[in-house]
Amino acid sequence: MVRDSSKMTNSYEHIDPDMVLNDQKVEESDGSLYQGQMIILVQDGQEHKVRHGQGIMRWADGSKYIGDWRNDLSEGRGIFYYENGDIYIGEFVQDKCDGYGAYLYTQEKRRYEGQWKDSKEHGQGLDEQPD
Repeated sequence: MVRDSSKMTNSYEHIDPDMVLNDQKVEESDGSLYQGQMIILVQDGQEHKVRHGQGIMRWADGSKYIGDWRNDLSEGRGIFYYENGDIYIGEFVQDKCDGYGAYLYTQEKRRYEGQWKDSKEHGQGLDEQPD
């Protein structure tokens, strides 16, 4: 179950299901914890496990991501719970809110649903704010 990462890109590509490691649990030195699917990549002769598939990442600051991973980045559909209570539900590209999604700004009691680019509201969307 080893894959040469020199042939991988950040684009969506087929991963052989036999290469996916299910039910993995990785705790980082700062107390962050990942639980979910991973694959093994080889880079410069070294094997590295990377998040790839479905998984949950809990950071030490209290933020959490549940969703799709590709090549160790949040990519696809997911939910991100920010440490301040804000929530984003939608599409991710290379660890950024990108595509269609909804963001709840809890402190401002504001909700935006629509297009995102590089984790910023972008293009068509509906912005709901209290009166």
